[in-house]
Amino acid sequence: MTLAARLEAHIKGGGVPIAGVSIGSEQARATWLVQPVSLQSAAQPLIDAFVEPTSQEVADEDALRETTRKELKAVALALWEKIPAPTMTKPQLQARAVAIYKTL
Repeated sequence: MTLAARLEAHIKGGGVPIAGVSIGSEQARATWLVQPVSLQSAAQPLIDAFVEPTSQEVADEDALRETTRKELKAVALALWEKIPAPTMTKPQLQARAVAIYKTL
């Protein structure tokens, strides 16, 4: 996950319904802006309080994401095997399951 994605999730998690963020300079938080601009003052305290994750936290997040992906694939394949005459191949089903999961 990128810095911008983490920051956006942090701000939204703090209750500010922004549409997105832009990072000017990673070292200058004054250049970290939100859209719409009208929510900048509400988001600024969350930007100021944002703490970047450690490399271990990033690794843990990546491992969790991979585990979740494997679990999703396992469930999709188990369901596929129970369908009497599936109209999708296993790779098509996996791709569709992942696409649906990303929209949740």
